[in-house]
Amino acid sequence: MHDLGAFSEHALSTLLLHATTHNRYYRQYATNGTLRIADFPVLTKEIIQREFEALRSPSTAQTFLNSSGGSTGAPQTFLQDAHFASWTATTTRYYFKRFLGIDEDCVKKVVLWGSERDTFKQRDWKARTRNWLTNTLFLNSFLIPEESWKHYVRRINSFKPYFIRGYASSLYELASAVEKYDLQIHQPTFVCSSAEMLHDFMRQRIEDVFGCKAFDFYGSREVGPVAAECQEGSRHIFTFNNWVEVTSAGEILITNLHNYSMPLIRYAIGDTGEFGRHPCVCGSPLPYFTRLTGRVSDHFINGDGGLIHGEYFTHLFYHRTWVRTFQVNQVSLTEIQILIVRRGEAPSTEMEDIEAKIRLVMSQGCKVTWQFVDEIEKTPQGKHLFTRSLVER
Repeated sequence: MHDLGAFSEHALSTLLLHATTHNRYYRQYATNGTLRIADFPVLTKEIIQREFEALRSPSTAQTFLNSSGGSTGAPQTFLQDAHFASWTATTTRYYFKRFLGIDEDCVKKVVLWGSERDTFKQRDWKARTRNWLTNTLFLNSFLIPEESWKHYVRRINSFKPYFIRGYASSLYELASAVEKYDLQIHQPTFVCSSAEMLHDFMRQRIEDVFGCKAFDFYGSREVGPVAAECQEGSRHIFTFNNWVEVTSAGEILITNLHNYSMPLIRYAIGDTGEFGRHPCVCGSPLPYFTRLTGRVSDHFINGDGGLIHGEYFTHLFYHRTWVRTFQVNQVSLTEIQILIVRRGEAPSTEMEDIEAKIRLVMSQGCKVTWQFVDEIEKTPQGKHLFTRSLVER
């Protein structure tokens, strides 16, 4: 990685050649001259849904299906491969080693993340073994009953992690609970937030409560790690993992350089940003964002005062082929409204399964209503919210 620019340009050229050779969707952009990324159109979530088969590489081995969630956009399914997974892990290790000075796998850490398996009482011995081997204490942040905060704090105090990582909103809620109950919590060396935008008010409370600096890690399931903060607060872009563009309107377009099973070229991730114009004083040669918008999932509140992370509900719609897009609204403590734009008939068994899993975390008496609509209203900023709570905190 001594010449990052040359490496990235070579990786991009190789990917574009592969895509125009093996993918029906990109074949029309093949030329006799040099392939230029500017000649490729913007790739949207809707195009991926519509052109799924044309986007995949039929000869790529070791592929796996993945899905994205979050608070905005549309439910997204895509293919990835072992090469992509390897670069995702390598990029993450690079960040922790180069910017934070640690070997992530070797230090004790708490991960505040979402797990459907834990919530649904399923066993995952592979995940538990991996956590043990990497010194990781996993705390489920999908379903957080009111009484669990104190239990989580006790476990963190007993484990004494070097750092804590998790959803930005989950870290914020944990910090808020520590303040609310006047608890003492182990002070890690740093906190790392991801999956959502770390707003200033969230950062302030997290840093005040944990007594350390919070670093923001930006990425997505579709393209892996994109950027992360240095000690100076600049979100440096991992150019060896993704080719990142920012349009004149500020829209971020990302091309992952290592997913050959389904190349996503100029993928509109749904965020906006702005490049830094001067070298960062931290000394890193990587470019960086000076401005970056992102997503914060709403937390739902159940009748017991417990918090349910918004992504719990988005995960319920993974691989539902009859769903084009959706929105889950918490109307009251005992009512959930689901808006669906269909692409086919909705199987009653799948609807019942979704309802059962909603009642599992809300309450057995929770009313779940369905509305099949032609379009779901977006925010004034043009965002589509997956989850929205109308209940005052």
